[in-house]
Amino acid sequence: NTVSKFRPPCPVFVASADDSALLHTNSHFGQYPYRLKDAAAPLDAVLKEICDFMVKKGFAVKGKKVLVLSGTSGLYADVECKLQTVICSSTARRISMVKQQFVDFAKPMVGAAVQSQRSTKISLDIISNAITQARKTKIICTMGPKCWSEDGIAALLQAGLGIARFNFSHGTHEAHQEVLDRFRKTCARKGQELRQQMNLPCTPKWACLLDTKGPEIRTAMLRDHAGIELEQGQEIIIKAVGAEYTTWEGYKTDVETKIGLSYDKLCQSVQVGNKILIADGTISIQVLEILSDKELKGVVLNSKKLGERKNCNLPAVKVDIPVLTEKDVDDLQNFCCKNNMDFVAASFVQTGEDVKFIRKILDDAGGADVRIISKIENVAGLENIDAILKLTDGIMVARGDLG
Repeated sequence: NTVSKFRPPCPVFVASADDSALLHTNSHFGQYPYRLKDAAAPLDAVLKEICDFMVKKGFAVKGKKVLVLSGTSGLYADVECKLQTVICSSTARRISMVKQQFVDFAKPMVGAAVQSQRSTKISLDIISNAITQARKTKIICTMGPKCWSEDGIAALLQAGLGIARFNFSHGTHEAHQEVLDRFRKTCARKGQELRQQMNLPCTPKWACLLDTKGPEIRTAMLRDHAGIELEQGQEIIIKAVGAEYTTWEGYKTDVETKIGLSYDKLCQSVQVGNKILIADGTISIQVLEILSDKELKGVVLNSKKLGERKNCNLPAVKVDIPVLTEKDVDDLQNFCCKNNMDFVAASFVQTGEDVKFIRKILDDAGGADVRIISKIENVAGLENIDAILKLTDGIMVARGDLG
């Protein structure tokens, strides 16, 4: 890989019996894999086979030098690497009887699949000319009051919007329906315009995504609805107020500072030393003491102003809440499925069973074609990522919530 970083004007052959190592050659400049079925074959035999192959395929010329970098297959193979020069020739040498197989590359593809280009030479034309490949990544834009007019949506489409995100943490079904209808109307008009202007064989399509509110943990209301200035090093009391978080009010006085969280089992889930992250991780509080089954004492780790109903995350803590609330189920079955939306971004997925449950809720309402994007928002989701990946169609990683 170090050799490839210098962009040599020649092919770099990688000979190995490790399929994983050979697959990784696709991501490095100018590398070609050569599979060895016998990793213990003598080096001379291996070199003879590779040189003969390179000459046969036109990658090398008889009588010319070839640089060989050889080492072990261990973790620290680079420590024992040796550099030597060999000459491609037809001189008979001791050759292993093991038949070796060359792993060829797929040709660059154009269309629905990923495009790729490989070259062993860099020129001024390659560097200076415009890239001709089509963009394969999609841009997700959240629909909000400043952009959900027909003109605003058309501008987003022109700028590169690929997927419209509908945030169901806010708004009603009626309000979201108006925006969705407007979005699809604008997409149909814009798609026809682009097809005619660019002489496309089909009409461009844009997707829509429903982002569930999910079983969020949020801070409670504040006295007089005024934000609280939290200072680094100060102690704070946190109360588990559960569903009352929309009416219970936190406060800060000269005597104490007390705030509430909507997670009813907070004191049963956290331990001394755990951190509580608030407002996308911008506020960090460390647990000092569990005072009761409803209150704990913590210390503020950084100075920041706290507002009402801010999201909260508990890193390294298995949170005992369902992946879908009653509201989420209603949103999925009575809006997402009925409107044939393309994706659902499911908040707070922690296990593979969570994905199965979401899939069943969608399927039961005729949403078998809706794809699930699992949002990884805590350590439990990371620990179970393999099981989640087997069942989900995609993932989002909440970096702020993970700390």
